[in-house]
Amino acid sequence: MQTMDHRKGYFHAVIAAASLSGYVIVNRYAYSHADVNAGIYVAFFLISAGVFAFIDSMFSSSFRSNLRLFIEAKSYRTTKCNPILFGTLTAMAFGLFAFAQQKTTATNASIIFASNMVPTAIFSWLILKRGMSRLQGVSMAVTLVGLYLAVVGFAPLSLHVGDVLLMGAAIMTGYTNAYMKTLMHNFSARDVGCVRLMTGAILFSIYLIAVHDLHGIEMQTFIFSVIGGFFFFATVYGIASAVEKIHATEAVTIAQLHILTTPVIALFLLDEKYRMTTLLGSIVMLLGVVSFSRLGHKRSVSIEQ
Repeated sequence: MQTMDHRKGYFHAVIAAASLSGYVIVNRYAYSHADVNAGIYVAFFLISAGVFAFIDSMFSSSFRSNLRLFIEAKSYRTTKCNPILFGTLTAMAFGLFAFAQQKTTATNASIIFASNMVPTAIFSWLILKRGMSRLQGVSMAVTLVGLYLAVVGFAPLSLHVGDVLLMGAAIMTGYTNAYMKTLMHNFSARDVGCVRLMTGAILFSIYLIAVHDLHGIEMQTFIFSVIGGFFFFATVYGIASAVEKIHATEAVTIAQLHILTTPVIALFLLDEKYRMTTLLGSIVMLLGVVSFSRLGHKRSVSIEQ
């Protein structure tokens, strides 16, 4: 049984990596090859992901049994996590990420998203008082060096507007990820992931109705957003399911492989340039993320002992 669970865990981690490549490619394709309104597209994208999460939650007995706790926010009181702030920032981070893709490449989106490990660790250290070793600090520095190489190369710093917005989204995601760790003491990663997606769907449904005229929305906007939303849901579902079946270090390692696959897919489907510095930087980033995760695992084991 344990072997079967491990195989499922690895499979779900692969699903997460493939799905993340999928939704950043779909989002970029919609912006570059279709006439879509960014605000409307982002709203439908997140609403679609939330709908898929809602459908999935109906098959989760743990989610149904814990729904009242989510609503009453009892777990948030014990973890000092404000549910309104958590849900709003999560939705804003997801929305900003999807919106920023209209102004940068799918390759950069994938790579910058992977860097949210850095703000997650920093916020965990600052807010949740979770320790960090010097070697983990070195791993974070390696990750940032890889990020620079992959996005900028050996040239002086030069970023697209979309890259800056993506970094803002990564910082916000890191903030909510730090709090999400505390929630997983009381709830499964899959249930917390569903709540994050459904919260975004609710908030962006309100935004869509309040701000945009829904008459005459083109079908291609809806189709691309549903496809992208499904891949986004599959990413969250895949990583959450992997974390529950194998150690988080292994799950994160496999899930981050999207930084290697996305540039290749973007080369063929989106005609994006593929530079050697992109490959080099992606490998350096992957080494930094893997070493940080493994050092964190060893640290937690030594503390428990």
